Amino acid sequence: MAAKSKNLFNAINLGKPTTVIKQAKSMINVGCWNVRSAKQEATQAFLVHEMEKYNIDILCISETRISGSGSIVITAPETLHQFHFFYSGIEDNSGLYGVGFIMNQRTRNALLEWEPVSCRLARIRLKGNPANVSIISTYAPTRDATETTKDDFYGELQQLSSSIAARDYLIVAGDFNARVGPSDQTTRQILGKFGQGHRCENGQRLVNYALMNHLVITNTLFQHKPSHLLTWHSNDGVTKAQIDFILVRQRWRSSVQDSRSYNGADTGSQSGSDHRLVAAKILLRLAIRRKNKSKVGFDIGCTDNIFAFRLIIQQFERYNLPLILMLLDFIAAFDSVTRQKLWKILENDGMPLKFVELMKAYYDASDVNRNKFILGLSPFKRNDFGWKTNAWLLAKYIF
Repeated sequence: MAAKSKNLFNAINLGKPTTVIKQAKSMINVGCWNVRSAKQEATQAFLVHEMEKYNIDILCISETRISGSGSIVITAPETLHQFHFFYSGIEDNSGLYGVGFIMNQRTRNALLEWEPVSCRLARIRLKGNPANVSIISTYAPTRDATETTKDDFYGELQQLSSSIAARDYLIVAGDFNARVGPSDQTTRQILGKFGQGHRCENGQRLVNYALMNHLVITNTLFQHKPSHLLTWHSNDGVTKAQIDFILVRQRWRSSVQDSRSYNGADTGSQSGSDHRLVAAKILLRLAIRRKNKSKVGFDIGCTDNIFAFRLIIQQFERYNLPLILMLLDFIAAFDSVTRQKLWKILENDGMPLKFVELMKAYYDASDVNRNKFILGLSPFKRNDFGWKTNAWLLAKYIF
């Protein structure tokens, strides 16, 4: 499956946090789950319920069946805790494939980057100590897919893996549609003794990828009863396999305390899922960003502003709506030229007068030295139900 078309900001690099850093607890639980569909709000709510039940900090999900890319805030129905769902799907309305991440607020506060690569791959990067954490969510082609489709997927996965900093703690998790079996003399550095079944052609592809990138498949390392090693069951109720995996770099192997499947987890959807939740307990320390108040009273961080800016652009592109963006550095734009001439230039270039007056008011009423503003002007306005016309959007962000 070819990658989806890139947007203006395919990967957002939020940079080094400028806010105060505090250390989170040293254990995080990372999961992966083919949920068969995450389109319905009820399913999303049930997924975060299961994350709380099994204490999952970040969940890599596959087969979301959601088109396009973006993010959704999900509120847990019982605790009212907020979770953040980032999804990357196919561009058409076929409802095929799709991957993403659901993370709790603690993990979201450590988010540095989010990259919706394709309908089969997505990546995030978290601020960690001593190393940052890069996580790839995957949905590999099935056994019946063409060789070209499989080659394209592993080629794109390899390209993405190679782009990640060597010092990062790398986690690759998802539905690989592959049986790897137990380790042998040639694979004991990447496989444990508890791989289930016999290696298939897809499994050999995954083994080759792990060998090339020095990764270990964690849920083959730990001894558990078969029901906690198998990750998929057929509709016939008899056929079962281990095809969903969580991989980490070999040098971080000792940080994985456990990795297994949970057959009691439920997606809550009408059709359910034939896959089981897989989760790994990993000794990792995330650095949580504590926001500082800006000089003009906005309780908002630089990295959050950039992230919100990207999502605004992404939503306009998704709905194919026009958007005018103006980035102003008030030192360069205002203190080095005559302001009255600048207002005139904006008017002559077609800037609506009410926006010119608005910028005048901001300049006159605020201490804007050493501050930059992002001004987004559009005849569309975002609300809970989509984009509405006959309104304008002003996005003011302080850097």
